[in-house]
Amino acid sequence: MPEGNVAGLVGSVMDDPAGRLLQQANMELGLSAIWLKEAFDRTIHRHQPMPEHFVSWANRLGCSMMCRSS
Repeated sequence: MPEGNVAGLVGSVMDDPAGRLLQQANMELGLSAIWLKEAFDRTIHRHQPMPEHFVSWANRLGCSMMCRSS
């Protein structure tokens, strides 16, 4: 590594609000993922959804028009 090369800077949270926001969002998502996985597992086990269910729900919510335009 050449002299004078700055590889990283450690500073106050006040100096990097975007970095702090990303770090907090990453932590929240990581914690939520545990509960989301359990909720999905229980939903699949209890209701045994089929692809047709998701299509029906999407049509009911009007998602089919949005999906076609993208």
